[in-house]
Amino acid sequence: METTAAPTLVPDVPAYVYALQKIDITEKQKEMLRIHYASPCRITTARDLAQSVGFPDYGAANLQYGLLGSKVADALGIGFRGVSMLVVMARPGTATNTEWIWVLRENVVLALEELGWVEKSTHLFYPQGPYEETFESE
Repeated sequence: METTAAPTLVPDVPAYVYALQKIDITEKQKEMLRIHYASPCRITTARDLAQSVGFPDYGAANLQYGLLGSKVADALGIGFRGVSMLVVMARPGTATNTEWIWVLRENVVLALEELGWVEKSTHLFYPQGPYEETFESE
């Protein structure tokens, strides 16, 4: 039975590595993963991702990520279809967002690093470390 509801359990890193190596992935889909990975906190929207890879609108990004997620699921024998295989989503109006927010799943992030498809980088806004102010005693 296939479903479009978000999976409650997601594959581990070795499973994502296996699936991403096994499937037929387009250069645009791989580029989308790289751009999403490089986004601050690994967060993007379909509109931003579409614009970054040269798609005409968010629908194309949604379609391509959905197809990619479905290919991963198929490679692993999971009866699931869609983008949620790759991302955790926040619906519009969850906070101040007007669009769906996509957060790249941690196991996908780690799989991309393991595959060498991305250069490992921090997902933090302040990669140089925490702010430490030095106070001089009087």
